[in-house]
Amino acid sequence: MVTQRDYYLTLKISPDATTDEIKASFRSLARKYHPDLNPDNPEAAEYFKEISEAYDTLSDPLKRRRYDVDRNLANSKYSISSNAPEPILKKQKARDAQYFYDRGIAKTKAKQYQKAITEYSRAIALDRNFIEAYLQRSQIRHKLGDNQGVLDDCYRVITINPTVVKAYYYQGRARYSLGYVQASIESYSEAIRQDKDYAQAYYYRGLAYGDLKAKTLAIQDLLMGAELFRLEGNYEAYNIAKNKVKNLEQVDLLFIRQIKYFLEQNILIKLIFPVLVLSVLVFCLAQIFAIESLFFWLLSFILLLLLFVFLWSKYYI
Repeated sequence: MVTQRDYYLTLKISPDATTDEIKASFRSLARKYHPDLNPDNPEAAEYFKEISEAYDTLSDPLKRRRYDVDRNLANSKYSISSNAPEPILKKQKARDAQYFYDRGIAKTKAKQYQKAITEYSRAIALDRNFIEAYLQRSQIRHKLGDNQGVLDDCYRVITINPTVVKAYYYQGRARYSLGYVQASIESYSEAIRQDKDYAQAYYYRGLAYGDLKAKTLAIQDLLMGAELFRLEGNYEAYNIAKNKVKNLEQVDLLFIRQIKYFLEQNILIKLIFPVLVLSVLVFCLAQIFAIESLFFWLLSFILLLLLFVFLWSKYYI
């Protein structure tokens, strides 16, 4: 087993150190051991590399969380006798993986999310195919905004078993949060293909379609999600989905009202007819006097544009 370097010891700080404390310690050590200040000291140069590596990890919240998980696992007192027969080892690992998983569930219920991730990670370290542990960890990572971590967990689950619907759902949530809207739709669609009654997948796919301006598809999915929420007795989610549909429909109604207003007031005729008449007049003058000057055509275009703007401001604004 490879011993993991303790970055906290390297930077001479506590595992509970704040970002400012990490930065201050690094700067202090960097000034002391920088190669430029110790040109004849190879040990100082090597130590400077170590503190730079430690700072690079601990100053990044995501890298630090993952490092802490690995560090806690490495420091765990949990061990299994390597002299035990293989079947017994497997049973013991599975039993203890379940133990850490149950601890993770308890931490999740207590909203101790970082500790929950640590427990799920311990369970996964003992059983690399523990699908439920991956799914639970992906949900917590989603809550904490670790979308790349969610994608990693979902990829692992899909690799183990491509029929786990939740993996595609959370994959879709993470992709959407990262801005990959079309890719999120593909994930939601796969979840729906495997489970036709997956209300949340319909709802979030509807939101994604809405972002892509595919209003018809968005409304269809949101209505389907709303109905499934109703059947589940989740009336809060039902009302939210219905309100999303109303918002999309109101946008369409506003556009229709604007067109109707134009037609009722004959504004289109009032706008286009004068411009059209002047355009024909300009064209006839150009033909009669054989005008081919670029300046003439440019000036004519500007005058027509100004006329249109004037009429627009008069009849519409």
